[in-house]
Amino acid sequence: MNKKENLEHNKKRVSFFLTIVILFGIAGGVISEILGMVMEGGKLKSILTHGIELSIKPFEVNLAVLNFTFGIGIKFTLITLIFMFLGGFLYLKAR
Repeated sequence: MNKKENLEHNKKRVSFFLTIVILFGIAGGVISEILGMVMEGGKLKSILTHGIELSIKPFEVNLAVLNFTFGIGIKFTLITLIFMFLGGFLYLKAR
């Protein structure tokens, strides 16, 4: 395998790794939200379902004919982080 093919192969592996980690993070977020609805209040619920939210506040671009609103946010809970690490670990073990 020459250097160019090796570089392409590494890019694909990194992309696949990031995809797996993101998908596991989304699954962890969904489970965290479900647990937040199902669990009774208390310290365990607070630890598992409350997290840090990072976001870029929505901003608007008005071009008279078109109007765009942009914004993005992500919420990290303990379950989300555990699932992300689990996805990365499973990827590395399967490789």
